[in-house]
Amino acid sequence: MDLSKKGCGECGTKDAFSLKNVKGHWKHPWKDFPGVFLMVDLNLWECKVCGASAGTPGDAERIDAAVEESIRAQASQFLDVIKSKSGLSFDEIGARLGTAPSYLSSLRTMKKTPSFHLWNILKLLAIDPKVMIERLDPDYDISAENLLLRA
Repeated sequence: MDLSKKGCGECGTKDAFSLKNVKGHWKHPWKDFPGVFLMVDLNLWECKVCGASAGTPGDAERIDAAVEESIRAQASQFLDVIKSKSGLSFDEIGARLGTAPSYLSSLRTMKKTPSFHLWNILKLLAIDPKVMIERLDPDYDISAENLLLRA
């Protein structure tokens, strides 16, 4: 559907819409993700004057697919970075995260989408894998951290 001749309902400009590639930071919430970095091309209609969006049939499905593909690709990349920087096997990483190796494998092969919580953990561990090696070791003595541990 061509919206190039439609007027904008926000600013009133006639012939306002053009297709814009929104690859990059997607500032709209998606499921429990407050925002996502889109790694794939996604063209949507946008007002040239005020930036308002207009949708066409099928846009919601295309947006969902692009966002989900981006999240899966990022989680897979995070896992590869964690593995290479930490020197741990995927089985060891799964054990330290409390995640089944089969689930970790499905994240790595982009067959499943992680929760926002797990995605954030993977992102942080990709940035600083020392946490994975030192603090997420099953034999790590948490009492050494001087945390308030209620009995």
